[in-house]
Amino acid sequence: MIKAIVYKSNTGFTKKYAELLSTETSLPHYSIEESDKHLQKDDKIIFLGCIMAGSIKGLRKAKQRYNIRAAAGVGMTEPSAEYLATLRKTNRLESMPCFYLRGGFDIDKLHGLSRLILSAANSAAAKKNGGNNTELNRADYVSSENLCELMDWYRRNN
Repeated sequence: MIKAIVYKSNTGFTKKYAELLSTETSLPHYSIEESDKHLQKDDKIIFLGCIMAGSIKGLRKAKQRYNIRAAAGVGMTEPSAEYLATLRKTNRLESMPCFYLRGGFDIDKLHGLSRLILSAANSAAAKKNGGNNTELNRADYVSSENLCELMDWYRRNN
């Protein structure tokens, strides 16, 4: 039986999905940083992690600690079967249920090199866009509808 949802969020969108999934499943949700206080090694979990450069952040740590029954990556890419296949392969998730959730983007919540690189990219895009980059700085696609496939899997397997 799955005991919890564990997540790694960078800018808050993955946390929003963990909260929505928690509400839908009645499972508690914990960040990877706080999960040790609430869970035992090898407990069964659902893991959600933000995607950076194709890698689901926190997944390696979660694999070492817990029995992951399903994983989901949260990113900005438009959902597609091709992207999910790439995500599955890159993160070595071929043998477990894997889902992709479109999250969001808020440049003000980024730090360090990520913020610097994306700020430069947004400035370049704004020049092509007539100087307006407001819509390039923020986007939020988080919704409970995006959890349908994951919820269907959960209902079938729990």
